[in-house]
Amino acid sequence: MNLILRSLLAISNYFFGSSPFDKKNFITKLFLIYIFLKIFVLLLLIIILPSLFGQNYFNYSDFSSYTVHPIIFFDFHSTRVIEGNEFFDIFIYLMNIQSISDYRAIGIAVIVTTLRDLILIGILLKKKILGPASLLFFVVVLALHPYLGLYHAKLSTTIFASLGVALMYYVLINARPQSWFIDLSFIVLSGFRNTFAGIVIPYYIWEIVRQLIEIKKRGEYLDYYFLKNVVSLVALLFVVLLSGQYMFNFITVRTVYSLDIDFFSQYLSTSIAVLDNFVAFVLVIFSHLIFLLGFREEAYTNFPEFFIPFDSMTFLNIFIGIIFFILHGVGFFSFMKSYLSRDKRYLIFIFILIPTLISVAHLRYFMPFIPLSLIGFSMLIDKKINST
Repeated sequence: MNLILRSLLAISNYFFGSSPFDKKNFITKLFLIYIFLKIFVLLLLIIILPSLFGQNYFNYSDFSSYTVHPIIFFDFHSTRVIEGNEFFDIFIYLMNIQSISDYRAIGIAVIVTTLRDLILIGILLKKKILGPASLLFFVVVLALHPYLGLYHAKLSTTIFASLGVALMYYVLINARPQSWFIDLSFIVLSGFRNTFAGIVIPYYIWEIVRQLIEIKKRGEYLDYYFLKNVVSLVALLFVVLLSGQYMFNFITVRTVYSLDIDFFSQYLSTSIAVLDNFVAFVLVIFSHLIFLLGFREEAYTNFPEFFIPFDSMTFLNIFIGIIFFILHGVGFFSFMKSYLSRDKRYLIFIFILIPTLISVAHLRYFMPFIPLSLIGFSMLIDKKINST
């Protein structure tokens, strides 16, 4: 471990010198490293995915549902019911994007995901959260992360939630009232990816309740910031209600997958049914956590057939899944542990993940939080470097 840390320090000194924060070209070098590595990993994925996994890079089955007779607010003759992520639906229609491999779709995806990464790098630079070596580690891993690379140029709804999480981190770490621009961004991004509202709505409720308590204590009047939060919350609820039928169907009509309580119960044979169900429930949570942090969607939805037969490809999938599970799990725990002691609002990043541990769990649902877990892992490295 010490050898790795010394190597990281040596590489950092080679690129940036012994005191990179004092050099004008530090940010430029960091940006160039990120761009070069990101282009490298994208080209590599585009080349190897068809031969290694039999899948084209621009493969997103859900995209086709957004290109068939979309509904527009002012189209009163449409008979289609909004099926969720309605802003994304409208956006695809207005841009006349018919394929996910369309140059406009690729360009928009690259802009959104690159903006997310630059926001996070900018936060770390401005707040000086990481030292030069650990910051270099973060930028390199952020650029080379294969799962983030898999969605970097793919116009999916998840990348908008990922951008939203980065903006929420920006709001929380600055610990000051956010602007109307941030509020509007939260509303729009929730329309592009409805599940992101599961982060933003608790945030506004938290802020409104906190302000009401402060107003009651001090006997003050409702201020501009309070009214702005109320308006933003109402707007968010309206966006969620637009997908009311979709969300109702999601809750009531649920596909049953193999990795559930019944799957584990069949291997338990105690004479106490309640104990069997409790142990099975614990195993469900634990297994779902592993899949949420480490394995792609097919591994969960096609379990256990995905891992049969146990050949070299299965071994590769398990190996990568375990690496992801450790990296994301340790990193996210480190991130939350570090920030929860300063601001309890970071709990909203956990609230949104709880339903996936009970229902459906795979890495795409954790993708918006992968950059945060990489920050947490980099913070651990930074502490290790400072202690040596």
